[in-house]
Amino acid sequence: MISNPFYNAGPACFRWPLIILATMATIIASQAIITGVFSLISQAASLGFSPPLRVIHTSKKVIGQIYVPAINWIILLMTISITLYFRSSGQLAHAYGVT
Repeated sequence: MISNPFYNAGPACFRWPLIILATMATIIASQAIITGVFSLISQAASLGFSPPLRVIHTSKKVIGQIYVPAINWIILLMTISITLYFRSSGQLAHAYGVT
């Protein structure tokens, strides 16, 4: 059980449903982070605390739905850099545990 606590956290019959649930939670969390970063940068640029960036409003009805291409590329490059730096999910998990 200690050798792999994530996969052994639940009964074997629930392993795949739990993996699917964890994957869905990860996708939702990543979308929340991206939306939050877009909103913060948009507000910072509006207040003059950040250089002006191109902001694309993706909805004509909802003000908060925006897309900032430059920030999207920065998040992509940071994600790739972190992945290449740690080289394995085990090392990344240790770094996450330390933080």
